[in-house]
Amino acid sequence: MERTGRVVAPTFEDWIEASEVVVAIMARERSWRSKLPLLLNDILIALCARRIGATLFTYNREDFRLIRRHKDFPLHLLEE
Repeated sequence: MERTGRVVAPTFEDWIEASEVVVAIMARERSWRSKLPLLLNDILIALCARRIGATLFTYNREDFRLIRRHKDFPLHLLEE
């Protein structure tokens, strides 16, 4: 995958933006506080997808809807 240029990793800017999303969720979505450490990877995935112009496809409706309330990115929720 690396040879074809399909490896996408978070940039420093993605990490900074992810921290801003975490802070926003902490402030506005208090019921999610205990889950924030687990959401960090999903936030970074969403930010990477947005940065490269990709649509994120997921079954994880609840978490990515939460993230999308704080940062817009192309999202397609799959049916189980």
